[in-house]
Amino acid sequence: MDTPTVVGVSAGVRRAAHAVESVELPPAVAVADIGATDAFTALLAVSTETLASCSHALHGIGALIEVAAQDYQRVESRLHGRR
Repeated sequence: MDTPTVVGVSAGVRRAAHAVESVELPPAVAVADIGATDAFTALLAVSTETLASCSHALHGIGALIEVAAQDYQRVESRLHGRR
C-alpha cells in the first residue's frame, strides 16, 4: 500500500458516489388501481431518499480516505527521511 493507491481508492469511492447520483428513477405512473399508484409513488420517494443517503455516505467516505492519504503520505515521507 502506498499513497497513490490510497488516493486511487478515494477517487474510486467518489466515482461511485457520482454514479449513484446519476441513477434515474422512473417517473410515477398512473395505473387503474389507486392503491398501486400510491404504493409506487411511496416506493419512488423512499428510493430517492436511499440513493441520496448512499451518495452522501460515499462522499463522506471519500473525504475520510483523502485525509488518510494525506496522513499516509506524511508517514511515507518520514520513513524515507523527507519532511
